[in-house]
Amino acid sequence: RKELPYRRYLRLCAVFPTAGILMFLCVKLLGHALSGFPPLLLLAAEVSCGALVYLFITGFWYFRFRKETLGMLFARK
Repeated sequence: RKELPYRRYLRLCAVFPTAGILMFLCVKLLGHALSGFPPLLLLAAEVSCGALVYLFITGFWYFRFRKETLGMLFARK
């Protein structure tokens, strides 16, 4: 139990629940703002908004703090 740095792992993973909460808030605000739209169009707008917010936040975090991970993902073999 003393071999794993739990605090470090929690700190590294904290961005994902934070991004999820911000995504949820943006989707809820958009849902209230567009409440008069047809349901299918509203759903498409909410999904698109949620995906963009989540990808922007996590992408920024990876680009800013985890460049070596991005390098491994996009490295050609």
